[in-house]
Amino acid sequence: MTTALSPWNSRPDVRQAVTSRDVFLCDCTLREGEQSAGAAFAIEKKLELAHVLDDVGIKQIQIGYPGVSQEDFDIVKLFVEDGFTADLESISMIHVPNWRHHVEAGLESGVDIVSMQFGVSDIRLEKVLGMSRAEVLDTIAQAVAYAKDQGAFVSFSPTDATRADPDFLIEVVQTLAASGADRIRVTDSMGACGPTGFRAMVKTVTEAVDVPVGVHVHNDFGLGMANVCAALEGGAHWVDCVVNGLGERAGNVSLDEVAMTLELIYEYSTGIDLARLTELARVVEDMSNLRLPSSKPIVGSSAFAHQLDNHIRGVLQDPAAYEPFSPDLVGNQRKFPLGRLSGKYAVSMKLREFGVAEDTIDVEELVGWTRTQAARQGGQLSDEHFRQRVEQMQTPKSS
Repeated sequence: MTTALSPWNSRPDVRQAVTSRDVFLCDCTLREGEQSAGAAFAIEKKLELAHVLDDVGIKQIQIGYPGVSQEDFDIVKLFVEDGFTADLESISMIHVPNWRHHVEAGLESGVDIVSMQFGVSDIRLEKVLGMSRAEVLDTIAQAVAYAKDQGAFVSFSPTDATRADPDFLIEVVQTLAASGADRIRVTDSMGACGPTGFRAMVKTVTEAVDVPVGVHVHNDFGLGMANVCAALEGGAHWVDCVVNGLGERAGNVSLDEVAMTLELIYEYSTGIDLARLTELARVVEDMSNLRLPSSKPIVGSSAFAHQLDNHIRGVLQDPAAYEPFSPDLVGNQRKFPLGRLSGKYAVSMKLREFGVAEDTIDVEELVGWTRTQAARQGGQLSDEHFRQRVEQMQTPKSS
């Protein structure tokens, strides 16, 4: 694995912040990703994506709400019958009067994990649900016990957990553990918590219950990835993620960024085939019709693009001079686009790429032309435009 990372990551005092344990990823693209504004996934595309996720090594795939409608139940059932190595997870809503129906739909669908959700912040309870804290504790205890009595593997998500009263949140998770929940997923549903606070919350929860704890975070402040790191340092056992960072509002943490950070920075083995991360991103980009920014870390088309002449010189001597890891590691490609800041190294390299000998052209003149044209065209010059100019300038080698 070709990497060139900071030695600070490996300092003993830094490593002590991360406990040794198994950590896995749960992909929520089929559920949370489809809730992105403008996204709509055809069922055949969802199945295709699920199999790619399975092949890539995702351990758990969240696939939807079987209790919402017959159509949703049939879709979840279709996934179960299609056969996957990854565990399939459905969601049952427990805040509704007919919560038993939602639990039963999850059970009847045949999924591996029946996940339950209930908002626990006071603003949710007062403004949306009209329920007291006592009613919440009673309902979630009943729901978990009801599912466990029928043999379900139960994961429970107290949603909007970061905005809940901290003491009440501990009551909630302890009630869940006492009722038999197999896993607990705490959420920053509104992306409203900073990393230091999130680390403290996850650590408090993991110390309060003897149940594996996972996290689901949103990116409203752009702190999603920072909160994932904080959660790992707080003792989290798994992380929800979404391909390309899709999701409601500002989205969720991006699967590729989580996988690479866990593997390279925290040195966890996730089981993910990192070399297929770019392929996976392109699959979701196509099926969602939501284009990735070119500068998207890891899988963006410009994630390994170098334009400054000094950087190009360094990369040509040793890529580690200006890259923390090789693009091959994630199935991406290194690029050297021509632009307003391109110099002799960039132009000479592009000439070699096209098989043009430097002594057949005035390189200095071409550098000046490249910079001028790139500035006129918004900062970047296409290879085709460059090639045309080279053909115009090229002269036979003098005898």
